[in-house]
Amino acid sequence: MSSCAQGRGRRFAGGGLVVAALVSVQLGYAIATGRPPLETSSVMMAAGSVTLVLWVAARRGLRIREFDRAMWRLVLRLAFGNTVVGFAYLYAEQRLTLGTVASVAVVGMLSVGLPEIWQARGTSWGAWHLFWRGVAFGGVFVLNEPLRGGSDGLGMLWAAVSAVCVWNVPITVRTMAARGLADQGAALANLLTAPVLTALVLATGGGLGIWTSPRPLALTGAAGVLTVAVPVLLQNAALRRVAPRDLAVVQSLNPAVAALVAQAGVLAGLLDATQRTTPAGWIAISVTIAASAGDSLVAPRPGDGGHQKNGASRR
Repeated sequence: MSSCAQGRGRRFAGGGLVVAALVSVQLGYAIATGRPPLETSSVMMAAGSVTLVLWVAARRGLRIREFDRAMWRLVLRLAFGNTVVGFAYLYAEQRLTLGTVASVAVVGMLSVGLPEIWQARGTSWGAWHLFWRGVAFGGVFVLNEPLRGGSDGLGMLWAAVSAVCVWNVPITVRTMAARGLADQGAALANLLTAPVLTALVLATGGGLGIWTSPRPLALTGAAGVLTVAVPVLLQNAALRRVAPRDLAVVQSLNPAVAALVAQAGVLAGLLDATQRTTPAGWIAISVTIAASAGDSLVAPRPGDGGHQKNGASRR
């Protein structure tokens, strides 16, 4: 098999892992929709981060002794971003639809790797990447334009804040992966996030009622595992196969996944009817999917080596 075919195979496999992570995330957020955002995020992060730490410790070991100052800075950087996303995303979903919030947040992911791609715009590789990202941005714009829940400025602000912090994730994790500590670093970053969110709940006068209510606690805890532990492991595995710039465009499927999950929730009577996707929204979703597929078919740039040079070796 040629190196080009092998590179595409790795990217398809990585893309499949990312799609699985997106489904997990949106299922978790669908469960959490309608609950107090800050308190809910603290429970979700606690359940998800503890599960992730236990899994990584059992499978690979936390290897904390290998963390130097630079690695701890990466952990703190990721923890800060995760803290903001933890509550900002849920606040946005209280005011906007699942698909709309996802479409705004994915703009941050689509920005990953743009400087590198722009510098190579004169090559076939750069031109095709720019083209497919432009198509993806167009699909996200059309999906976001209707704002069926009403034009809510505060909701859009929370979603935009999430987008900025989501952009931070693949870059930071990829740097951790270069040290062979992506899972360990992400696990500790999420674990540090949980007490910060709980402190914010108490500082803002919120309650901890979910912690003392068995059914809400079980549901919110499950949502945390789906939004934190499962996607972190899947996306880190994907980053060992693809570059952040490729991961970013597959992440553009997030609005489509969110809309499909919301549609299923509405049909099942679990979510409000306002979560339904309009015909224009489905067209936008189709465009976004086409852009993601098209970008994944772009041949690797000569010398990329299947995106392994600057990343961690596959374990």
